[in-house]
Amino acid sequence: KRQVIKDLMNCETSTGMMSASVVTQKGVCQQAIRRLSSEIGKLGHPELILKSDGEPSIVALKQRVKQERPERIVLEESPVKESQANGGVENAIRHVQGQIRTIKDCLQSRLGVKINGDEAIFPWLVSHAADTINRHHVGQDGKTAYQRWKGKPFRREVTEFGETVLYLKMGTRGKDKLDSRWETGTWMGVKDATGECIIGTSEGTVKARDFKRIADESERWNADRIKQLQ
Repeated sequence: KRQVIKDLMNCETSTGMMSASVVTQKGVCQQAIRRLSSEIGKLGHPELILKSDGEPSIVALKQRVKQERPERIVLEESPVKESQANGGVENAIRHVQGQIRTIKDCLQSRLGVKINGDEAIFPWLVSHAADTINRHHVGQDGKTAYQRWKGKPFRREVTEFGETVLYLKMGTRGKDKLDSRWETGTWMGVKDATGECIIGTSEGTVKARDFKRIADESERWNADRIKQLQ
Protein backbone atom coordinates (compact mmCIF):
# COMPACT_ATOMS: atom_id res chain seq x y z
CA LYS A 1 0.00 0.00 0.00
CA ARG A 2 1.07 3.54 -0.69
CA GLN A 3 2.40 5.36 2.36
CA VAL A 4 2.73 8.70 0.54
CA ILE A 5 0.44 9.85 -2.24
CA LYS A 6 1.41 12.67 -4.61
CA ASP A 7 -0.36 13.87 -7.73
CA LEU A 8 1.29 14.45 -11.11
CA MET A 9 -0.94 16.56 -13.34
CA ASN A 10 -0.34 18.03 -16.78
CA CYS A 11 -2.41 19.91 -19.35
CA GLU A 12 -1.55 20.53 -23.03
CA THR A 13 -2.72 23.94 -24.21
CA SER A 14 -3.48 23.43 -27.92
CA THR A 15 -5.93 20.54 -27.45
CA GLY A 16 -6.76 20.76 -23.74
CA MET A 17 -5.68 17.14 -23.19
CA MET A 18 -5.06 16.45 -19.50
CA SER A 19 -3.53 13.60 -17.57
CA ALA A 20 -3.45 12.86 -13.86
CA SER A 21 -1.38 10.26 -12.04
CA VAL A 22 -0.69 9.11 -8.51
CA VAL A 23 3.01 8.78 -7.71
CA THR A 24 4.58 7.57 -4.49
CA GLN A 25 7.43 10.08 -4.40
CA LYS A 26 7.68 13.79 -5.02
CA GLY A 27 10.06 14.98 -7.72
CA VAL A 28 12.42 12.71 -9.63
CA CYS A 29 11.42 9.04 -9.43
CA GLN A 30 11.18 6.43 -12.17
CA GLN A 31 7.40 6.26 -11.92
CA ALA A 32 6.98 10.02 -12.49
CA ILE A 33 9.63 10.07 -15.24
CA ARG A 34 7.91 7.24 -17.13
CA ARG A 35 4.47 8.80 -16.87
CA LEU A 36 5.44 12.34 -17.86
CA SER A 37 7.65 11.05 -20.68
CA SER A 38 4.82 8.84 -21.92
CA GLU A 39 2.34 11.72 -21.94
CA ILE A 40 4.75 13.93 -23.91
CA GLY A 41 5.28 11.16 -26.46
CA LYS A 42 1.53 10.54 -26.77
CA LEU A 43 0.84 14.15 -27.79
CA GLY A 44 3.11 13.85 -30.82
CA HIS A 45 4.69 17.34 -30.88
CA PRO A 46 8.21 17.67 -32.32
CA GLU A 47 8.86 20.60 -29.97
CA LEU A 48 7.10 22.02 -26.93
CA ILE A 49 7.41 24.28 -23.89
CA LEU A 50 7.25 22.38 -20.59
CA LYS A 51 6.01 24.93 -18.06
CA SER A 52 5.44 24.60 -14.31
CA ASP A 53 5.87 26.53 -11.12
CA GLY A 54 9.41 26.89 -9.79
CA GLU A 55 9.26 24.22 -7.09
CA PRO A 56 12.67 22.48 -7.17
CA SER A 57 11.19 18.95 -7.24
CA ILE A 58 9.08 19.54 -10.37
CA VAL A 59 11.87 21.51 -12.07
CA ALA A 60 14.24 18.59 -11.49
CA LEU A 61 11.66 16.18 -12.92
CA LYS A 62 11.27 18.28 -16.07
CA GLN A 63 15.03 18.46 -16.54
CA ARG A 64 15.32 14.68 -16.24
CA VAL A 65 12.51 14.05 -18.73
CA LYS A 66 14.02 16.54 -21.18
CA GLN A 67 17.25 14.52 -21.16
CA GLU A 68 15.39 11.35 -22.07
CA ARG A 69 13.04 12.67 -24.78
CA PRO A 70 13.96 13.20 -28.48
CA GLU A 71 11.74 16.27 -28.89
CA ARG A 72 13.03 19.83 -28.63
CA ILE A 73 11.81 20.79 -25.14
CA VAL A 74 12.08 24.31 -23.70
CA LEU A 75 11.77 24.48 -19.92
CA GLU A 76 9.88 27.38 -18.41
CA GLU A 77 8.86 28.30 -14.86
CA SER A 78 6.22 30.78 -13.74
CA PRO A 79 7.28 33.63 -11.41
CA VAL A 80 7.44 32.91 -7.68
CA LYS A 81 4.06 33.33 -5.94
CA GLU A 82 2.36 34.09 -9.26
CA SER A 83 -0.18 31.30 -9.58
CA GLN A 84 -2.11 33.27 -12.21
CA ALA A 85 0.80 32.71 -14.61
CA ASN A 86 -0.04 29.00 -14.40
CA GLY A 87 -3.77 29.64 -14.81
CA GLY A 88 -4.42 26.95 -17.42
CA VAL A 89 -3.11 24.07 -15.39
CA GLU A 90 -4.61 25.49 -12.15
CA ASN A 91 -8.06 25.39 -13.77
CA ALA A 92 -7.36 21.89 -15.09
CA ILE A 93 -6.39 20.71 -11.61
CA ARG A 94 -9.64 22.00 -10.12
CA HIS A 95 -11.63 20.38 -12.93
CA VAL A 96 -9.95 17.01 -12.46
CA GLN A 97 -10.21 17.17 -8.65
CA GLY A 98 -13.96 17.72 -8.98
CA GLN A 99 -14.24 14.75 -11.34
CA ILE A 100 -12.22 12.57 -8.94
CA ARG A 101 -14.61 13.43 -6.12
CA THR A 102 -17.64 12.66 -8.31
CA ILE A 103 -16.37 9.24 -9.41
CA LYS A 104 -15.20 8.37 -5.89
CA ASP A 105 -18.56 9.36 -4.34
CA CYS A 106 -20.44 7.37 -6.98
CA LEU A 107 -18.28 4.27 -6.44
CA GLN A 108 -18.64 4.48 -2.66
CA SER A 109 -22.41 4.78 -3.03
CA ARG A 110 -22.50 1.71 -5.28
CA LEU A 111 -20.31 -0.37 -2.96
CA GLY A 112 -21.59 0.90 0.38
CA VAL A 113 -18.01 1.29 1.67
CA LYS A 114 -15.42 4.06 1.81
CA ILE A 115 -12.57 4.11 -0.74
CA ASN A 116 -9.28 5.34 0.73
CA GLY A 117 -6.28 6.83 -1.04
CA ASP A 118 -4.17 3.74 -0.33
CA GLU A 119 -6.57 1.37 -2.12
CA ALA A 120 -5.09 -0.30 -5.22
CA ILE A 121 -7.96 1.06 -7.33
CA PHE A 122 -7.37 4.70 -6.38
CA PRO A 123 -4.55 5.56 -8.85
CA TRP A 124 -6.71 4.20 -11.68
CA LEU A 125 -9.61 6.35 -10.47
CA VAL A 126 -7.40 9.47 -10.67
CA SER A 127 -6.24 8.67 -14.21
CA HIS A 128 -9.78 7.78 -15.33
CA ALA A 129 -11.09 11.12 -14.03
CA ALA A 130 -8.80 13.05 -16.39
CA ASP A 131 -9.55 10.65 -19.26
CA THR A 132 -13.30 11.15 -18.76
CA ILE A 133 -12.96 14.92 -19.10
CA ASN A 134 -10.76 14.57 -22.19
CA ARG A 135 -13.28 12.31 -23.90
CA HIS A 136 -16.61 13.86 -22.96
CA HIS A 137 -16.27 17.53 -21.94
CA VAL A 138 -17.23 19.63 -24.98
CA GLY A 139 -15.47 22.98 -25.38
CA GLN A 140 -16.68 26.22 -26.93
CA ASP A 141 -15.57 24.96 -30.36
CA GLY A 142 -18.00 22.03 -30.08
CA LYS A 143 -15.17 19.51 -29.72
CA THR A 144 -13.70 17.48 -26.87
CA ALA A 145 -9.99 17.54 -26.06
CA TYR A 146 -9.81 13.94 -27.30
CA GLN A 147 -11.36 14.97 -30.63
CA ARG A 148 -8.90 17.85 -31.05
CA TRP A 149 -6.05 15.43 -30.31
CA LYS A 150 -7.10 12.44 -32.43
CA GLY A 151 -9.28 14.17 -35.00
CA LYS A 152 -12.30 11.99 -34.17
CA PRO A 153 -14.69 11.55 -31.23
CA PHE A 154 -14.20 8.88 -28.58
CA ARG A 155 -16.62 6.07 -29.41
CA ARG A 156 -15.38 3.12 -27.33
CA GLU A 157 -18.04 1.38 -25.24
CA VAL A 158 -17.48 1.99 -21.53
CA THR A 159 -19.23 1.26 -18.25
CA GLU A 160 -19.11 2.69 -14.74
CA PHE A 161 -15.72 2.86 -13.05
CA GLY A 162 -15.26 0.01 -10.55
CA GLU A 163 -18.05 -2.15 -11.96
CA THR A 164 -17.58 -5.94 -12.00
CA VAL A 165 -17.62 -7.17 -15.60
CA LEU A 166 -16.78 -10.20 -17.72
CA TYR A 167 -13.70 -9.52 -19.83
CA LEU A 168 -12.30 -11.35 -22.84
CA LYS A 169 -8.92 -12.83 -21.93
CA MET A 170 -6.00 -11.83 -24.14
CA GLY A 171 -4.47 -14.58 -26.29
CA THR A 172 -7.48 -16.93 -26.22
CA ARG A 173 -8.34 -16.69 -29.92
CA GLY A 174 -7.78 -20.08 -31.57
CA LYS A 175 -7.38 -21.90 -28.25
CA ASP A 176 -9.41 -24.82 -26.90
CA LYS A 177 -13.02 -23.92 -27.65
CA LEU A 178 -14.18 -25.85 -24.58
CA ASP A 179 -12.31 -23.46 -22.25
CA SER A 180 -14.05 -20.27 -21.21
CA ARG A 181 -12.55 -17.16 -22.83
CA TRP A 182 -14.21 -14.86 -20.30
CA GLU A 183 -13.09 -13.99 -16.78
CA THR A 184 -14.53 -11.78 -14.04
CA GLY A 185 -12.73 -8.53 -13.23
CA THR A 186 -13.17 -4.87 -12.29
CA TRP A 187 -13.51 -2.30 -15.08
CA MET A 188 -11.08 0.62 -14.54
CA GLY A 189 -10.91 2.52 -17.83
CA VAL A 190 -9.63 2.45 -21.40
CA LYS A 191 -6.11 2.88 -22.81
CA ASP A 192 -6.06 5.78 -25.27
CA ALA A 193 -3.32 4.31 -27.43
CA THR A 194 -4.96 0.93 -28.10
CA GLY A 195 -8.60 1.17 -27.03
CA GLU A 196 -8.07 -1.80 -24.70
CA CYS A 197 -9.99 -2.00 -21.44
CA ILE A 198 -8.08 -1.81 -18.16
CA ILE A 199 -9.26 -4.62 -15.88
CA GLY A 200 -8.37 -5.04 -12.21
CA THR A 201 -8.00 -8.50 -10.65
CA SER A 202 -6.71 -9.97 -7.41
CA GLU A 203 -3.55 -10.97 -9.29
CA GLY A 204 -2.86 -7.59 -10.90
CA THR A 205 -4.04 -5.37 -13.72
CA VAL A 206 -4.63 -6.80 -17.20
CA LYS A 207 -5.72 -5.49 -20.61
CA ALA A 208 -8.73 -6.81 -22.50
CA ARG A 209 -10.02 -6.29 -26.04
CA ASP A 210 -13.65 -6.52 -24.98
CA PHE A 211 -15.96 -6.80 -21.98
CA LYS A 212 -19.58 -7.65 -21.17
CA ARG A 213 -21.74 -6.27 -18.38
CA ILE A 214 -23.16 -8.80 -15.93
CA ALA A 215 -26.89 -9.30 -16.47
CA ASP A 216 -27.75 -9.45 -12.76
CA GLU A 217 -27.34 -5.86 -11.53
CA SER A 218 -26.94 -7.06 -7.93
CA GLU A 219 -23.66 -8.76 -8.94
CA ARG A 220 -22.12 -5.72 -10.65
CA TRP A 221 -20.84 -4.14 -7.42
CA ASN A 222 -18.61 -6.07 -5.07
CA ALA A 223 -16.73 -4.28 -2.28
CA ASP A 224 -14.64 -7.35 -1.41
CA ARG A 225 -13.43 -7.62 -5.00
CA ILE A 226 -12.37 -3.96 -4.94
CA LYS A 227 -10.50 -4.42 -1.66
CA GLN A 228 -8.62 -7.45 -3.03
CA LEU A 229 -7.29 -5.74 -6.16
CA GLN A 230 -3.54 -5.81 -6.63
